[in-house]
Amino acid sequence: QGDDGITIASALVAKNIGGGINYMAVCGCLGASAESVAAGLCVDNVMALLYFPTVSLLASRYGDLEDEDEEEEEEEEEDENEDEEEPIQNDGSARDNQQHDMTATSPVESLSHA
Repeated sequence: QGDDGITIASALVAKNIGGGINYMAVCGCLGASAESVAAGLCVDNVMALLYFPTVSLLASRYGDLEDEDEEEEEEEEEDENEDEEEPIQNDGSARDNQQHDMTATSPVESLSHA
């Protein structure tokens, strides 16, 4: 049982790369004992229970980072979209909204007219 440390460490690395099937396959190929396999899974679960909330907490302290080029492109697209859109004039009734929806072409129809 004491010789299984390297085997379980190898299996945990395989699990992180390819999932639980890899863990069991490596344990089976390297002949790890059933107790070591179970202990390895317990350690992996406890470490994941500590790791993911900690990373989430650390990440919540910082805002999302956006590339300046992406921000400029988004602003340009918004400006272009504002120029292209025609305002819908109606009295707010449901009938006006239904008529507008019926005159709009679906994405498939718009491709067929191109």
